[in-house]
Formats: sequence, C-alpha cells, structure tokens
Amino acid sequence: MLLQGSRCGSRFLWHKVKFNSLNCPSKNGKKLTEALARTAATFSSTHDYVICGAGSAGCVLTNRLTADPNNDVLLLEAGPRDWTWKIHMPAALVYNLCDDKYNWYYHTVPQKHMDNRVMYCPRGRVWGGSSSLNAMVYIRGHALDYDRWESEGAKGWSYADCLPYFKKAQTHELGKDAQTDEEIDAFIRQYADTAYHPSCTCKMGDSDDNMAVVDNQGRVFGVENLRVIDSSIMPSIVSGNLNAPTIMIAEKMADCILGNQPLPRSNAPVYQTPEKGQR
Repeated sequence: MLLQGSRCGSRFLWHKVKFNSLNCPSKNGKKLTEALARTAATFSSTHDYVICGAGSAGCVLTNRLTADPNNDVLLLEAGPRDWTWKIHMPAALVYNLCDDKYNWYYHTVPQKHMDNRVMYCPRGRVWGGSSSLNAMVYIRGHALDYDRWESEGAKGWSYADCLPYFKKAQTHELGKDAQTDEEIDAFIRQYADTAYHPSCTCKMGDSDDNMAVVDNQGRVFGVENLRVIDSSIMPSIVSGNLNAPTIMIAEKMADCILGNQPLPRSNAPVYQTPEKGQR
C-alpha cells in the first residue's frame, strides 16, 4: 500500500467520508455529493490537491504528489482502513465480494445486449479501493494492448511509454535479468522449486522405450492385471495445472477398461506459432 499517514516535510490529510447507509446505485452519486459537501464545510483551509477515493489510483497519486514537500494534499475515502485479515489474506477475497463493509456492492442498470440482465459490479470501499479486494492479482497485459491505446488516440500511452511506469510502481526486486543460455541455466538450477504437482514418474509409452512403465492403456509392462491411472503416467509435463489433464486421463482410461470405442477425435483448430520465415 502507498497510503501513509504523513510525509516528512509535506502535508497530507486523510479524511473519512461517512455514510449512514449504503443506498442503491442510483442514489450513491447524490449521497456522495452531499457527503463531500459536508466534508468540505469541515475544513476552512485550502489544499493544492483534493483526491476523491483512496483506491488503486488515489493512493499512488497521494504518495507521488506528497513527495514534493510543498504540496498540500487532502485524500477523501468513504471506507474503513484495510486492517482486516479478510483483506490481508488473498484467498479470503470471497468474503469482501459478498460483504458491503468493504465493497460498494454496485449493480449495473439492465444491460440491453445481455437480455436486460442486471450485472453485479463490486468496487472497493476501503483503503486501497478495489486493489484490496482482488487477491493481489497484478498482470500488466500484453504490449499490444497499450500500442492499441495509442492507435486509438491516447498519444504517449504506447507500451514503450507505459512500461517505465509499470516498473516505477514495482517494489519487488527480482534481481539481475538472465539473458544468455548459461545464465538462464544457472538461474533455474539455483532458484527452481516445486509447485506441488508431481507427474511423469510412470511414463506411458511403447514397450521398447526403456523409460516407459505403462502402455497407452495404463497397463504396467511385465505385470498382469495392474494399471496405473493418474498424473504419473504423463509422458511429459503439460503446460497447465494438472487437475484437468488427470481427470481427462481417467475419463479416457475408463473407456479403455470398459472396452468402449474412443470418442471421435476433435477437429478443433489449434493455433501454432508460424515458422520464422513465415512471420
């Protein structure tokens, strides 16, 4: 969190905008206006900057603006402080998505192109805003996303322009980049760890493969009436989580055991990276 109580040499005042109750979305705007008016009347002094909302953007703005000791910043936030375990434990995000204590609990108006359904739209009502509700997910997106921004009129917002600011916001230092094959190999040997998904210890393959333990129907070579059917029979590690492939293996092996015909092969297209000469 970039929200802090004060900065040495600069003046930063945090004020909580109080709400008696959480009204329906159509009234929130009016209620917020009234609350801000009451808040403004509380202070006789003026400020260089007034930031409405201590959310993902508001906290960063407050931190950066108060880096200048001459700036006087007022930060307004309607929600409570982010001191609960429900926020500090990423896996507890479901509590906050279903609780209006830290969540504005917004709903959209009926959506014309969604069969007029009303869609739930949770937004953070707490220090940190929605960044306190999203289980610490932090993904930049693809470089072309930001290049598209610029092509759509946001000049100066290409990926090359945005990347330095992504890095500026990051405080988790990963260390020196590994570039050469030797550096990458050394990095893997030093830092690689398990993700608790063991597999490939009873390889499925041909009978003339010295490393194979079972055939393509899970039958153990050299042992009658014994099959292995789990993630250990994978010939090589897949690129996804092992749960779905293991379930698929059991489904396919069940047909083998029951003597059923395999399901028809899929004709679904699969994207493949073009060869260098075809790019």
